[in-house]
Amino acid sequence: MKIPLLACCILMSSLVCGAYNTQKIVNGCDLRWQDDITDSFYEGAFLGDGLQGVMVLADTVDTTAIRMQLGHYRAIAHHVIGGWEFCDSRVLAGNIILRPRGSLIHRTMHMDIWNGEVSGEMITSLGRISWQLISDRQNKVFLVQVRGTGGEKGAQAEVREEWGITPRFYLEPQKRTQDYADELPPRPTTVSDANGHRLVQNPMHDRGAHVVASARKGNTLFVSIGTSDSTDIPQAVRAASADAVQRLDQSMRLGLKTVRNASRTFWHDYYTSCTLSLPSSPRWEHFWWLQMYKFACCTDAQSDNIIDTQGPWVTASAWAAIWYNLNVQLSYMPMYTSLATLREGHSLVAGIDRYYRSGALRRNTGGHGIGVGRAGTYTGDAPYISEFGNMPWLLQCCYKYWQYTGQCDPRQLFRLMRESLEYLETQMTTGQNGRLEFVSSISPEYFEGNNDRFVNVNYALMSTQWLLKTLIRMDRELNMNSGEVARWTALQQRLTPFHTDGNGLRIGRDQPFSTGHRHYSHLLAVYPYHLISPDREDERRLIQTSVDHWQKLTRASGHAGYTFTGGAAMYATLGQGDKALETLDQLDVHHNITRNTMYREGGGQVVETPLSGVESINYMLLQSWGGVIRIFPALPSSWQEAGFTDMLAEGGFQVTAHYDHGRITASVRSLRGGECRLLSPFGQSLTVRDKKGRVVETTPLIENGHAVKAYYHGRDAEIYCFPTVAGMEYRLGDSDLSD
Repeated sequence: MKIPLLACCILMSSLVCGAYNTQKIVNGCDLRWQDDITDSFYEGAFLGDGLQGVMVLADTVDTTAIRMQLGHYRAIAHHVIGGWEFCDSRVLAGNIILRPRGSLIHRTMHMDIWNGEVSGEMITSLGRISWQLISDRQNKVFLVQVRGTGGEKGAQAEVREEWGITPRFYLEPQKRTQDYADELPPRPTTVSDANGHRLVQNPMHDRGAHVVASARKGNTLFVSIGTSDSTDIPQAVRAASADAVQRLDQSMRLGLKTVRNASRTFWHDYYTSCTLSLPSSPRWEHFWWLQMYKFACCTDAQSDNIIDTQGPWVTASAWAAIWYNLNVQLSYMPMYTSLATLREGHSLVAGIDRYYRSGALRRNTGGHGIGVGRAGTYTGDAPYISEFGNMPWLLQCCYKYWQYTGQCDPRQLFRLMRESLEYLETQMTTGQNGRLEFVSSISPEYFEGNNDRFVNVNYALMSTQWLLKTLIRMDRELNMNSGEVARWTALQQRLTPFHTDGNGLRIGRDQPFSTGHRHYSHLLAVYPYHLISPDREDERRLIQTSVDHWQKLTRASGHAGYTFTGGAAMYATLGQGDKALETLDQLDVHHNITRNTMYREGGGQVVETPLSGVESINYMLLQSWGGVIRIFPALPSSWQEAGFTDMLAEGGFQVTAHYDHGRITASVRSLRGGECRLLSPFGQSLTVRDKKGRVVETTPLIENGHAVKAYYHGRDAEIYCFPTVAGMEYRLGDSDLSD
């Protein structure tokens, strides 16, 4: 796409920001129901606080009632039914039920994402009931306020128990629980304590328990979920009860008004940290904002619970646990958007640190470095580690977090990377040509016949090359003084190059990419590692061939939603905005993203695919990899108006830009200081000014005595470099502007 030169582009980014009314944009993305509330998880309103979740549906027992289905990251079965279940599964925690007395006449519901609230109204033959659901994020408590009039006066919400069994029974109802009686936990019991708290206690089969505690204050029901994984089950019940009651009491002392004000403040601050506007594409604008809401429901700045396949909600599923070979990584893709999403996304960094300190990551490898297998629960114990790229890909997410914020401990990250490499080296052999190869392993979810193991898969090679490249860079830039740089450099040189053929990147040494494969594990060097780049012509051709071949075969058979979110980001990396949008559109064409943007695949709900779509959209508007910022690198031709404020870029920069039928305004704010490197969105010239209008000197990027070029808008473009001061904003413009 050619972007014409701009004759006047020195508008301050604050004026660009002022063009967007964030509240108005977000309010336009709300979901509303008019007599069409169903009992489908994929059609309900949802809310979450980063630990607990609630999905609001029509009740399956009494269709006139509203059911608020509860989930909690640590409400877990703690038992696997052998030969049937894939994993130690999350379980449904309970329900909040609001039941009218009269016959239902009219029913509405509103998911107000600006305020982080769900509300509704029921008109019955006897009167009217209005209700509101909010979350106390500080104490992890749900509040349901109910008001009734006429014959519905005095209406109240109440907790109804849910048996804590694997949700696979809900997915496959033909399976009879009586056939598995010896494998299931006892049914829950309801008790009241001396202080009037109502406790639904759910002891599990082998260990652990979760308890739903509730109490009423005026017309508001307060509900919290406590958990324990103690091997002493009676003690687990007591501990879970104490946990739930303590938080419940703290929230009740605050009261509804204080909790509501704090909740709204959180959500308003969260949204205004970055604003996106896509007037030319309201479908994807609404989708983007709903994922931003969903992401903050899924995670919390103070948490160390890693987002699993369900998020904090639970529904019928065969895999209500944590999958580490793509799902976690994609779930956190929204966090690189803004300071607020990075803050809330810290749960990933904290969760991996918790795994490491517990010894789980080293247990997974038998003590030889660290690794993580395909699936597990919140403990990090996942020993099925024949997918060698899982741990490095998780660490790449943490490294990217550090690149954007500088706020996690680089020495701890460096240590984790070294120990990940330690394990990978135990899986290498020397081939006949003297090159290092990997033993037989898995490229996630790729099968050829009944075989899923191949020698020297690209998934392992690419992940190892990324580790080596990043370790060397961190050692030098941060003066780690590991004494290993020379050895790592030699490993880089000895490691087998990525396997390719006429169709681009292969699965492995002896395995071409020959059948549709929803996963893009063989393409991680393209995205998100960016080890091969369109900046070099031969690699650009390889990327194009590889992605085209993957999409062609996989669209014919074997695709999943993330086939298209990943493909869109890869085409955007190539600068092909129209192709990126057409690929992202397939998410609707093939997978019919549901009303509430939840997503089902095979065995049930998986939250990562819609969340990963945030970065696919972001990549059309802003990219920052390889240390270079690219503004509007892949804008689709149909997006004649698009913009964003304070979107994050590597190195601690916030970028604001607006595109209006060829006219561009843009600015960069430096959060940490240091050199900024970017490509000019104005063609072959760039002027940078500080907030006082003074010109800031720019220089070309020089390496080894030569100017470094980058592929941008169909040509090799100059990379502009300029110094920045922390907290300073810099306006970007055309060099035709006079001083």
